[in-house]
Amino acid sequence: LDKLCWVIWAEGRANGDFKAIETPIGYIPEYSDLQLLFKQYLDKEYTEKDYIEQFSIRPNKLLDKLDRIETMYKKEKDVPKFFWNILKNQRISLRNLLKEYSMEDISPILLKK
Repeated sequence: LDKLCWVIWAEGRANGDFKAIETPIGYIPEYSDLQLLFKQYLDKEYTEKDYIEQFSIRPNKLLDKLDRIETMYKKEKDVPKFFWNILKNQRISLRNLLKEYSMEDISPILLKK
């Protein structure tokens, strides 16, 4: 049922109703927006602890995942160049994030600017 709030947030984000936090792997919701949506649609409290657990960025795990993706797609023919550019840029951004914060789990609270 919680997924309802993610879908509502994504639709609202696409329509300019919600802000987002930019990360190396895409945009994530701001805590205050999810807190509001959970209360409004599910009459449920959404804690900051849950938010941090669900949306923390784990650079080393994501870099490992990118390695697995690259290994898998290198076997395919005609993978568009933009795909490889995305992987490269995500790697660079994740490494920069790791260098900046020197943490295994980076809270989304730290990423909000």
